[in-house]
Amino acid sequence: MALQNLNFVIVLTAVIAIASADKFAHVKQLTNKVNEDGSYEYFYETSNGIVAQESGIGGVVAQGAAQWTDENGIGVQFSYVADQNGYNPSGNFLPQGPPIPPYILKALAYMKEHPWADQDKYARRK
Repeated sequence: MALQNLNFVIVLTAVIAIASADKFAHVKQLTNKVNEDGSYEYFYETSNGIVAQESGIGGVVAQGAAQWTDENGIGVQFSYVADQNGYNPSGNFLPQGPPIPPYILKALAYMKEHPWADQDKYARRK
């Protein structure tokens, strides 16, 4: 029960902090559910157009999304997954790296098609 209360306080604090950026914003909808098995989910929406949700299993995996309108009136969409592969965000506002040069793509394709014959022998060496 204490875990549920702590999670609720954390989510509520985050909602209040986000909404307080606009002194006239208020929380329109808030749901927070924590299950005995450690899984959880929350959702909130504020009057200034912020919508966010997350679900997962505490300390193991989480996935969520948020959307809002920036100061220029552009809609921002953001989603993420955090699991055994790390934290992987995606969104229309995240910077994009340069494209992979063709010669690197060609080299990667060659390596995939021609695996090193002795790779297992050297992989086991320390």
